[in-house]
Amino acid sequence: MVNRKTILSLLLIGLTTVCFSQKHVFSEIEIKKSSAYVGEPIEVIVSAYTSTWFTKGVDLGNIKINGAFTVYFRSVSNSMKIDGQTYAGVRLYYHVFPYDDDDIEFPALEIKVETPDLGDFKGKKRTIKTLPRTIRIKPTPDAINADEWLVTSNLSVKENWSTNIRRVKVGDVLERSINRVAANTISELIPPVKWDSIANISLYPSRPTVENIKTKTAINGTRKDGIRYLLEKEGEIEIPEVVFTWWNPTDKQLYKRTLPSVKLNVLPNPDLGILATLQDSLSNQAIVDQALEVSEEDGFWGFNWWQLSGVILLAILILYVLFRGFNALNHYFKIRAIEYRLSEQYFFNLFLVAVSRNDSHQIIESLYRWLDEIELEEPTIAYFANSYGSAKLIKDVRTMETDNDQFKVDVKHWKLARQDYLNSSTNTIRAEENWINP
Repeated sequence: MVNRKTILSLLLIGLTTVCFSQKHVFSEIEIKKSSAYVGEPIEVIVSAYTSTWFTKGVDLGNIKINGAFTVYFRSVSNSMKIDGQTYAGVRLYYHVFPYDDDDIEFPALEIKVETPDLGDFKGKKRTIKTLPRTIRIKPTPDAINADEWLVTSNLSVKENWSTNIRRVKVGDVLERSINRVAANTISELIPPVKWDSIANISLYPSRPTVENIKTKTAINGTRKDGIRYLLEKEGEIEIPEVVFTWWNPTDKQLYKRTLPSVKLNVLPNPDLGILATLQDSLSNQAIVDQALEVSEEDGFWGFNWWQLSGVILLAILILYVLFRGFNALNHYFKIRAIEYRLSEQYFFNLFLVAVSRNDSHQIIESLYRWLDEIELEEPTIAYFANSYGSAKLIKDVRTMETDNDQFKVDVKHWKLARQDYLNSSTNTIRAEENWINP
């Protein structure tokens, strides 16, 4: 029998350790920090030891903690000696990321193991129990907006514009994306970009994309936010700077990175107003001024002054009506084109195009982009199929989710499911201008 006091004295070497002994089997929980900020990673090591050996692997999976995310990294075999007795062990590494400013509790665990008794060789099922432990969460510093708080050892920021912003005109739509990669954190903790309102520009945020990139020892979170700017008036317009701040827990310093403001010289667009009409009107007025120089006595092309004035005025009126009608029609189709590119129908058609090209990656991407434009309780392909699709569609979606490269899309069933959704009186298409990043 191993001396309990000796075991406890050795296992309390870590910052926070909980240990239980059950004959020749015991566990250890080591928590590296007793307090942390919201979003600050806390390393937790859960270990199990036996004086014989484990006949079955130890796997706890992800541990659920209220108010925190947990990420499992790896398991490492090791051994330790206590009073000359060698114990075989397994150490499981986790990172805990609190997302609320309330204290969190690392829960009590029941670790299932299989190990033989001393002198035996047949493994027996055993349960090692631990006690819960509380981790204190420090509030966000007063100088920092809690909605912009981010804890990371490093943050890289890149932006991209869909077109040349040096030459733009009224009616252009500029697409901008900002991609951030935060080290030693998860994408769920990267705050969304705050887009400031801008005079004479309408803003249409797009759905962000997030991803976690995990290795055996670290994890990086990525988040890509997008915005579409609709330029509504000519002249100089300044898109304000975007500032990102983060707290580095290693050197305990606050850092800042700024994307500088962008100045646009928005040029006029004759197709989106009466600018061309006004220009033509001024040109016609110049003809009238020239005609006034002809004497009434001499006449012009056989017409006296009054007749000539009437013909000229009639011509001006006809030209004005024609140009105004042309520009109004052109403006109408331009606006309709912009509205279409922001509509649910447009993104569904992009999905159909991807299907015709048989591009599996593009099919999945365009399908989720279309789902962003409709109101669903769960914005997933499976939920849509189960709610509005046929049995064939549900089966195809299951194949799609299990094998991203080997699946077929039956366009007919997707069209029918979409029509069923549109016919439902309880559903609406999401208005782009009212869409807010989650």
